Amino acid sequence: MSETAAGWKSSLQKLDASIGNAERLLAGIFCGLLCLLIALNILVRMLRIPVFWVDEVAIYCMVWMAFLAAGSAVQSSEHVAVDILTKFLPEKVCSILDVVVTLILFAIGIALIICAWIWFDPIGILASGGNAELFAERNLNFIYSEPTASFEAPKALFWLVMPIFSLSLCFHAAVKLIAPTSKAGEA
Repeated sequence: MSETAAGWKSSLQKLDASIGNAERLLAGIFCGLLCLLIALNILVRMLRIPVFWVDEVAIYCMVWMAFLAAGSAVQSSEHVAVDILTKFLPEKVCSILDVVVTLILFAIGIALIICAWIWFDPIGILASGGNAELFAERNLNFIYSEPTASFEAPKALFWLVMPIFSLSLCFHAAVKLIAPTSKAGEA
């Protein structure tokens, strides 16, 4: 492999690792926030002080945490895997299966990107001049105009995790296919 290709692959792997680290950091922040919100919820319920938005924000924190951690898990190959069969297969077959699994993850990411594109419809919202109500009237898509139940924030802000995760999943899978990291013992 040429030095240019090796340098390019190394840079791609570093970017992949940096994105994975950022996802882990953000997932950890959302996890900490989730714990604080649950503790706050317990406290205010004990004091019989209703704080209606805490449950909803805790759910959104959990969703963001899960999707960010899932992207990070794909990057670090720590995602859920059934390896009972691969323990008994030759290393060459396991390598082929790793590529197949990565291709499936990439395909899932592409499918999710397409779904997010249709759902968020960026061209439609631009055609509506950024007017969420007009966009909803034209398309019967209320993604930008539907508020959260308890604190009236646009739900689209919380649903942004879907396109972010989809892009992250595709990127991490593509890096694994284009610039796989060498395994222990390989040169």
